[in-house]
Amino acid sequence: MKHRFWFVFLAVCLLLSVGALAADRDSETGITYTIENGEATIVKCDFTGKTLEIPASLGGCPVREIGSRAFFDMKALEDVTIPNTVQRIGDHAFSESFFLKSITLPSSVTELGMGVFASCDWLQQADLSALRITRLPDGTFRDCGRLVTVQLPDTLTALGDRCFYETRDLMRLSLPKGLTTFGRECFAVNCGLESFAFPAGTTEIPEGCFYQCSRLKSVTLPETVTTIGKDAFRSCNNLTAMNLPRSLRTVEESGLAGVGWQGTLRLPEGLTTLGKNALSFLDVEELILPESLRQIGEGAFRSCRDLKRITLPSGLTEIPDYAFADCGALEEITLPASIRKIGENVFSGTSVKDVYYLGTEAQWKQVSVASPNAGLLDGSTLVNFGPKTDPIYGMRDMPAPDEWSYPGIAFCLETGLMNGMDRHVFAPNANTTRAQMVTILWRMAGAPRYDFPINVVVDLTQDWYKPAVEWAFRAKITTGTGEYIGENGMHLGRYFSPDENVTRQELVAFLYRFTDMVARKPVTGDTTDLSRFPDAESVSGWANAPMRWAVANGILHGNEIGGTVFLDPLSHATRAQIATLMRNYVLYLSAN
Repeated sequence: MKHRFWFVFLAVCLLLSVGALAADRDSETGITYTIENGEATIVKCDFTGKTLEIPASLGGCPVREIGSRAFFDMKALEDVTIPNTVQRIGDHAFSESFFLKSITLPSSVTELGMGVFASCDWLQQADLSALRITRLPDGTFRDCGRLVTVQLPDTLTALGDRCFYETRDLMRLSLPKGLTTFGRECFAVNCGLESFAFPAGTTEIPEGCFYQCSRLKSVTLPETVTTIGKDAFRSCNNLTAMNLPRSLRTVEESGLAGVGWQGTLRLPEGLTTLGKNALSFLDVEELILPESLRQIGEGAFRSCRDLKRITLPSGLTEIPDYAFADCGALEEITLPASIRKIGENVFSGTSVKDVYYLGTEAQWKQVSVASPNAGLLDGSTLVNFGPKTDPIYGMRDMPAPDEWSYPGIAFCLETGLMNGMDRHVFAPNANTTRAQMVTILWRMAGAPRYDFPINVVVDLTQDWYKPAVEWAFRAKITTGTGEYIGENGMHLGRYFSPDENVTRQELVAFLYRFTDMVARKPVTGDTTDLSRFPDAESVSGWANAPMRWAVANGILHGNEIGGTVFLDPLSHATRAQIATLMRNYVLYLSAN
């Protein structure tokens, strides 16, 4: 009976030991490893040298995995070679190996853990181009302060949170075309990158993406971005070249606070929401808000110390607390009749003397004005009912004489090239349709009419623009926007898309053709280099020569966005921009 007990006990112990991992150590490399199912996993290393070549096999089995923290805090390791047998690298496998200088991962690696190279402070180069992974895990290169160059795999579609957090020397980073998702604080805090172009297809700039990156100077956003997240570019005080795409709908809390823009900042039409402190601490002098804007958060424009005047769009119903607090130079603001509530300290620390309210006095009395708002409550700020009217041209929305758009608008009103939308409204920030644009050129050509319509344009529905569009086709100012093909496959006419807003490159193309076909003047300068504009590559092929010509001859000076000049070819041309271009164009024709 006693022998039988020991037999059963030994049998149970043997069964429990099946599949257990017995660690072994390679004396030459100091690598401790385990073997399971014929595969070796590195679990620890006490190697004390500078250069290590990890064996392709240990204990007679291929090395498939480098386990979590296996090479953590290696005090002397500078160079390591990873064999092409390794498929998995665990969390923090090489993190805090302070003196590691370069790393190349073989194509065999299919899985990376979090923070694999975090806090490798002397790591300068990393080549991951051979990998076939789709996501770079959280914190992969976090706190790699001397990291200069990273090559990413072409298959990558996403970067995890804090992948390049505090990589202060990062200068070169290859971005795959399919990369469209970026994690929170991906490049935050002193990242060394000076310019960054988000790939096409990116829809969201995440929270803290480039937070506090003072070296960042230029950012290009594709026409797919809809959201700029909380703190995304906060305190990027040297970021002066950054476009805001027409697709943008929301800027979340402090998303653009402290960006280095100067001069004029025009927010894109389509933007609906500005979060708390979204555009605070900017040095812009002029801020043009889109009519699409419906909501602004507390302190949205706080401490924009050089802002002089602003007009709020007609859809807003509330001005939240501290919206313009500490905007020291702000003297004048125009409020829409839709405003129902004004929060606390909206104008504290400003120089506001005049408020132009576009409603009636009776409507103003219904507006809830919170306390404290000393100027509005004690009468020291003058509330004017109705818009400010220009004394010369009678327009209530005429820009001030010292603003960039005033000379062009004044010229077009005086010459009759453009009229107001009514007797007192010019609408300088409104878009212009293609029909309106060719009508301006038609007037410039003397408003010719023809006895017989050409009947080639199939989408003209309004009589007021038909003569102008027909003239534009006859004069070869335009060939339309596409063919109309009948059910039998026959060509039946052309589309013009009269009600679509004209883009800046379309406008310039019209002028370019007008010069050649109507004014009969030679077009010169259409080989001018456009590379000084950050967005030169976004010009469509058919518009390249017209855009070069317009720049060369001083017709188009570009669109200033926060102190940096862009061509902005795909944006819709506003009436103010068109008036300015028309003035420049007439001066050009006169001089040639």
